[in-house]
Amino acid sequence: MPPRRSRSRNAEAAADPAAAAAAVPVEDAEEQARPSARQRTGDAAQGDAGDAAAPAPGRGEGEPRRGQALADHSRLLQDGGRRAEAHARAVARAAHFAVFDEGEEDDGGLGARGARAGGDRGRSYADPDAAAANAAHVGGERAAARELGMWATSQALLEGRDAAAAARRAAAAAKGEAAAAEAPALIRWAPAKRGVAGAAAAAPATPALRPSRVPSLLKMTAALVAENLDVVESLEGVPDGARAAVARAAAARRTLDAAGASLLVANRPAEVFVPDASKLDAAAMLALLAEALHPGVERLELGFCGRGLGDSTAASAADKVKKGAGGGSSEGASPPLPLLSHLRLGGAYRLSDRGLSALLSLCPSLRSLALPQAPKVTGAAVAALPRLVPALRVLDLAHCRGIDSGALLSALLGRPGGEGGGEGEGEKEQGENSFLAEIEEIVLDGLPAADDALLLEIARALSSSASSSPKMNRNLPLSRLSRVSLRQCSGVSDAGVVALLEAASSAAAAAAAAAAPSSSSPSVSPPPRYLGLTSLALDGCPISDASLEALSRFPQPLSRLALAGCKNLGDEALALAAESLGVAGGKRTTERAATASAAPADDGDADGEAPPGLRSLSVAGVPRAGERLVAALLRSCPRSLEDVDVSWCRAVPSRALGALADGCPRLRSLTSYGCTHVGTEVVGGHSNPRTVFVGASSMREPPAKDAAAALVLE
Repeated sequence: MPPRRSRSRNAEAAADPAAAAAAVPVEDAEEQARPSARQRTGDAAQGDAGDAAAPAPGRGEGEPRRGQALADHSRLLQDGGRRAEAHARAVARAAHFAVFDEGEEDDGGLGARGARAGGDRGRSYADPDAAAANAAHVGGERAAARELGMWATSQALLEGRDAAAAARRAAAAAKGEAAAAEAPALIRWAPAKRGVAGAAAAAPATPALRPSRVPSLLKMTAALVAENLDVVESLEGVPDGARAAVARAAAARRTLDAAGASLLVANRPAEVFVPDASKLDAAAMLALLAEALHPGVERLELGFCGRGLGDSTAASAADKVKKGAGGGSSEGASPPLPLLSHLRLGGAYRLSDRGLSALLSLCPSLRSLALPQAPKVTGAAVAALPRLVPALRVLDLAHCRGIDSGALLSALLGRPGGEGGGEGEGEKEQGENSFLAEIEEIVLDGLPAADDALLLEIARALSSSASSSPKMNRNLPLSRLSRVSLRQCSGVSDAGVVALLEAASSAAAAAAAAAAPSSSSPSVSPPPRYLGLTSLALDGCPISDASLEALSRFPQPLSRLALAGCKNLGDEALALAAESLGVAGGKRTTERAATASAAPADDGDADGEAPPGLRSLSVAGVPRAGERLVAALLRSCPRSLEDVDVSWCRAVPSRALGALADGCPRLRSLTSYGCTHVGTEVVGGHSNPRTVFVGASSMREPPAKDAAAALVLE
């Protein structure tokens, strides 16, 4: 096919040579009509050979040869035109990166021709005003006076960063003033300290600084020891709390190696804490476990231990402990680790069911088990937990993606599908199927198996415990469940959350009614009452205002509520939920005969026991959380609130945060990452000495030179 098209093109050129020559641009014809030396040499050789082999004139074969030569020359002219067009496009596009002169010629002689082909864009570079207009994206006239490139553009943007940030702040302030003019302010607040930035109406000259916070002697000593950990010979006699502080400081410096870890576990401490075991290989991990797992150990926490902790290491450590205990694995003998109640193995990505079972067989009295980010642990190990650790109260399986919902139901409810018989069959069924009867907290963050179906089964179990008789209340599953964490569970929606909250509400109401003393037999002690949900974490779950409406009907106060990243929540629904939680806390306070006052408490009351109510709230990344929520918190739970996270909630005005700091005497930390509108008038102007603003942009500004004595040490 290509030769056929070539013959057709040649025939057209031979038929109309004038049209083929006219198709070539005038500028290109003069230059491309002159062939190069190689072309002239080749054409001469071909001409000589052709003349030698050509027939005599008059035979009719000389005309096709001349047509072929003309067609070849026309094709060369067309190729040169395409090259000229590509050169012109390159010159036009290069206008954003360099300044060209229209009359400047390049080596190929196509500079002027490319400028003409570029049209107005090519001619604009001879005009300084037009060049400045084209360079406006990198600084206007100043940028037009120099050659522009990637480095020059980035330098200009870097120099204009402060001006751009000031413009954004001015635009945000103007937008806030416009919104405040349209809607009346719910909260009015003024800085309590007149000597700080923002106290006056005019903009201050120097930023305000909070009073200096000197770290404790323990932290300073731990930092000093961690800095020189390589020359420390022994930590004998150092308390477990001080060893943990040294371990944190060394892990923060990334200097915790095998030698440092051996110092932390030497002399048989009761609590072993190694927050960063990433530098320990299998041999170092085996030596550490052999030293740490002694009969008197009560707590073992290993972070980032996946490199050295595998199935073979865990099994070898378990065998050594059993041999050292003198046959503790025999029937009826005491367990090798009778006091170990807390076990945390973070990041154990090489640990599977076999190694976990070997470790859990050493400590049947374990109360807390945390296995975050252990992908090789499957549902078989979870289903065996009621047999290995029957007294377990806290179970953390965050990001253990190998666990299915059937294993969770088997461990929590005692039946694979969560479906059981009636009330008369409860005792028989519980005798046949074991479950974690004392479980109080479950952490299922990031589990694909944690979805609405699992929450519905848990809700059914709670409802059955609420409708059962007090005699059976002790043996029902989830009768002590109080803390649930479902962060980053994409399968959890409003249906599952509403069912869980409604079931917990009915179970709590039934437990409260059963715990009330009876007039006929006041001497009979009531059965253990259901504590109810006290902590709920739903960060990143695709829930909406329907879940908050169910939360507003919750009869008991939550102490911790985490809703970070729930972008579908509205300000009014958040305020309604906060208001209802405060009312529930007020009812509990009335039951305990405690007086609630709307005025801020004094220092003595702030140091005492916190009243029931919301203590920790996280709405980070909820774009519609605003002033209504803060006003509800000030009305409902000002005496119990301790930690609030409003990071990236730019709809919350700065005056609301200042009022929250002044109105909550127990507020310890107010996290506001990403809230660029929170200035020094709030950070340094509130009157609460306990409140620390974490992540405020004004806290990251360098202090003034004349305020060097007030530097924050921590």
